Amino acid sequence: MLFRSEKGAEAGLRLTGPLRRDRLFNSSFIDLTDNRVLTIPTSYVLPTWAYIDSINRSTDAWSILNRYRPATAGGPGQTQTVQEQPSLTERRLTISERLDWITTPNRHLTGGLTISRDSQPDYFWSPYPGLTSGLHQNAAVGNITYNQQLKSVNMDLRLAFEGDSLGWGRGNTGLPRLSVDSGETLPGNLSSYVLDNHGTSVDTAANFLMSRERHLWKWGGGLIGRVQTGVISTPDGNLEYIFSNLDYFAIDKPEAVRYSDTRLAAMQNAYVDPDMSRRYRYIQAFVYGQDSFRVTRRLFIHYGVRYDFMGSPVNVGAQKDALIGLTGGTSLPQNLYDANFLPFPRGSQPLYHSDTNDAAARVGFALNIRQNGDTILRGSYGLYYDRPFDNLWLNLRFNDAVSAVTTLGDANLNYLNLPLAVVLNGRQSGGDLQRFPLTLYQPGFHTPYVHSFFLGVQHRLSPSLFLETNYAGSLGRKLLTTDLVNREDSVPGCVELMGNTCRPDPALQADMDYRGNQGTSEYQALVSSLRVSGRRGEARISYTYSHAIDNQSDPLTGALSQNLEITQPSAIPLIYRPAGFTVPYDSSADRGSADFDQRHSLVFYSYVSLPAPASGGMHRLLNGWKAAEVGAVRSGQPFTIYGASADPFLYNRADLVNPQILHENTGPAYGNRLLNPD
Repeated sequence: MLFRSEKGAEAGLRLTGPLRRDRLFNSSFIDLTDNRVLTIPTSYVLPTWAYIDSINRSTDAWSILNRYRPATAGGPGQTQTVQEQPSLTERRLTISERLDWITTPNRHLTGGLTISRDSQPDYFWSPYPGLTSGLHQNAAVGNITYNQQLKSVNMDLRLAFEGDSLGWGRGNTGLPRLSVDSGETLPGNLSSYVLDNHGTSVDTAANFLMSRERHLWKWGGGLIGRVQTGVISTPDGNLEYIFSNLDYFAIDKPEAVRYSDTRLAAMQNAYVDPDMSRRYRYIQAFVYGQDSFRVTRRLFIHYGVRYDFMGSPVNVGAQKDALIGLTGGTSLPQNLYDANFLPFPRGSQPLYHSDTNDAAARVGFALNIRQNGDTILRGSYGLYYDRPFDNLWLNLRFNDAVSAVTTLGDANLNYLNLPLAVVLNGRQSGGDLQRFPLTLYQPGFHTPYVHSFFLGVQHRLSPSLFLETNYAGSLGRKLLTTDLVNREDSVPGCVELMGNTCRPDPALQADMDYRGNQGTSEYQALVSSLRVSGRRGEARISYTYSHAIDNQSDPLTGALSQNLEITQPSAIPLIYRPAGFTVPYDSSADRGSADFDQRHSLVFYSYVSLPAPASGGMHRLLNGWKAAEVGAVRSGQPFTIYGASADPFLYNRADLVNPQILHENTGPAYGNRLLNPD
């Protein structure tokens, strides 16, 4: 999409300084940004005023169009084509306040508050005046830090509170979505679902540092608690009435209605409005201890241990999630045969298994190989656990919610005032049970972890010239992946007859996003850099040769919670391409270069202080100026050529039949065609 800037403004103010000499200091900051761009002109087909006035005034159609008349009247016909440039506006307000109080030379108290308000008031842009609606993302963070130097121990205590919100609503109109098969644009709600998410967090930490003789000990711990509430309604499930053409719209005769239904009701061709409000809580904690030990004047050793408790999100609200229970088979395919929804618990509901075995050790060293310190050898190894993030489990709420379409066809339907249950009375629900997959977590889910290691040497070639070479690597194990299981035609020997789709669990009638620990990764890199420094400047050039390998680069590819693209009107129907292994239950076939693999990277920068007269007015004008540059040259990232796929296999890779034809330039004059379809 092309944009052109319409307007932009930014204003800020910073005030810093002592409120009480040598004891109390203040830092205040405020920043306001307002940017607006226009997209390329877009054509919209809208009803004319003459057509609106010809509609029976007792209809819902006239009530809607009369209230939200187009900005232009148009001609005497039924429709008019207008050119509009939808706008994209971003407004951001940031306010920050910090106070530092030095009560005694050994005590320091710090307090801060940061408030941010981000909004896009025209996120859902409409050509009808008054129907454009926006998105908001707000946050407020307050923190207190207390630091005290005791006899031999430095104590640092921290406490932080955070509140955040993200979302949009249906606007203030109360209108459903309205669409016409003949292509005209009607007034109505533009979002395909509702998002209104709120979070509250408390973060505490305590750190202690003690130095004695040849040791530097550090230990501490922390606790994070978070409560998340709000509504994320069924994707593509906002109430929508669909009309064949404008004439049918004028007589209140929708051909179909799209809405949200519970999965269990839809499987019985019934309708139950799903309650998508949720309340979650999760707690995470950590403790650690480490020591830096000076063995000799030339050798330092660093070692430590850490324990993390990531915790499972727990549904503590009134409305629970529809979790799937597996049977006691010896393999996942066997477990799926009789898998079904678990009963809703009365109390708290953990969303998946909490791993309590996340203990890690870390060690490192630094050695002056030569007595003069010209050559230093460094190395380290550590085990690190990866904290799961919210997007991985938010989809669980959609297990019992589907988008449904029911055929109507009645004229004079008062859809603005009639409850949906009345509209659907006597009609079968048309729930699309396969529109989006269910979400299932691996029983006994483990926290993903990474082995990280490093070895490097730095040598001083001269007082101003340094050469450094480092090897860095990592091995990811039990990484979180998404496999698409319960696929069609994935039962060996099964033949599709009489509606049997040959799924391991035909009762649930849907694919499943299986979140498990099937992921592995490897990363290796060799980094060399040369740095020269002088009295007036410095220059550095670094080259990295690396290779990243995994069996799945993004477990959220195509997922509903990956991004907000599904909210845009142009994204419906959604082109759905989910993450999943080529062969179900088998991740080995997908091992290869990671999507973000970048073999070669050359980065360079330099800066130099510009000369200035020693005194006088020109000295005040030119003194302190520096010139700098930075640049990088990198190789491209890999891409995959897919061939034809057939159930139950996903994303089969194409075979390279003739390498010579592959590299022929058969493209147009302004570019190259990388692949020859012949």
